[in-house]
Amino acid sequence: MLDERILSRIHKKLDMIPEIEKQGALNKLALKNLNGELQEHKKFHLRSKVNTVIMVSVIIAAISCFIAYKGLVTKFNQPMAVVKELYHDKGLDIKILNARGHFHYSSNPQTNKVKSL
Repeated sequence: MLDERILSRIHKKLDMIPEIEKQGALNKLALKNLNGELQEHKKFHLRSKVNTVIMVSVIIAAISCFIAYKGLVTKFNQPMAVVKELYHDKGLDIKILNARGHFHYSSNPQTNKVKSL
C-alpha cells in the first residue's frame, strides 16, 4: 500500500483545498474591487474631460459674443459719425441716440453735456 508519508502529504493537500479556495475567492473579490475602482477612475477622467470641453466652449462663446457686440457697436457708431459731420456744418440741432436708446450726440453744445434722456 501507500507509504504513510505520502498519505500524510495527500491529507495536508486535501486540507489546504478550502484554504486555497478561500484565497482564490478573496483574490477574485480583490480583482473585482480593483476593476470597479478602475471603472470609477475612467468615469472621473471622462467627466473631467467633458467639463474641460464645456468650459472651453463657454469661453469661446463668450469671446465670440464680445467680438460680435463690439462689431455691432462699431457698426452703429459709424453712421452716427457721418451724421454728426453732415449736420454740424449746417448748424442744425440734431440729437442722436445710440443702439441702446441712450443719448449719444447733439450738435448743440449745451445739450451735449446731458448723458441720457
